[in-house]
Amino acid sequence: MSSQTFSTFSEVGMIDARSQNGTITLPLTTDIPYRILTLKDIYGAATVSSITLTTQGSDVFEDGTTSRLLNGAFETTTVYAGQAGFWYVTG
Repeated sequence: MSSQTFSTFSEVGMIDARSQNGTITLPLTTDIPYRILTLKDIYGAATVSSITLTTQGSDVFEDGTTSRLLNGAFETTTVYAGQAGFWYVTG
């Protein structure tokens, strides 16, 4: 998996982590207010090749961190660009 950046639209990202670890950079919350992104490890490879979900700029997750590690087989996570500067993990 190479590093990737999401667009500014609500979307579902099907992640192929079979070949290597990778990083997904979330858009700024001010660029996509009130949008939802769902990420899914579609091949169950995240247990071997982890996926790092990162914020950018001054954005943080609701707990104040700037990254999340997805390392469960077939793991799905959903994030919400809520209040400016904050990503909320909803699932």
